[in-house]
Amino acid sequence: MRRIKTNKTPDFSAYLILCIFEMLNIGTILVLINYYFKPDFINISSVNLGLAFSAILLALNYFLIYSKRKIIFKEYSESQSKRKITGQIYFWLYAILSFTIFIVAVENLVSPKY
Repeated sequence: MRRIKTNKTPDFSAYLILCIFEMLNIGTILVLINYYFKPDFINISSVNLGLAFSAILLALNYFLIYSKRKIIFKEYSESQSKRKITGQIYFWLYAILSFTIFIVAVENLVSPKY
């Protein structure tokens, strides 16, 4: 009989997912700034800019959230089941909207129109 492996490090997975969503949101803001304001002061390639933002987000999230994960888990485990369901609904709305808005912004504002 084969068993399904569970996530052995849910705290680290949540940390990475949070960083990914934050990068998508910052990417969306940068796409909008680039489209509407066309700044000439940005001479850095988008790859270097993305790596820099990723490193900053990873460090900030580590020190501000991941290092306090035990306190956060304790507070969350003591919350009511209604609050947990509401939190999951908000999370999935945030996830879907982050991906959708990023894809729509990049598709419509970055891609050349033929």
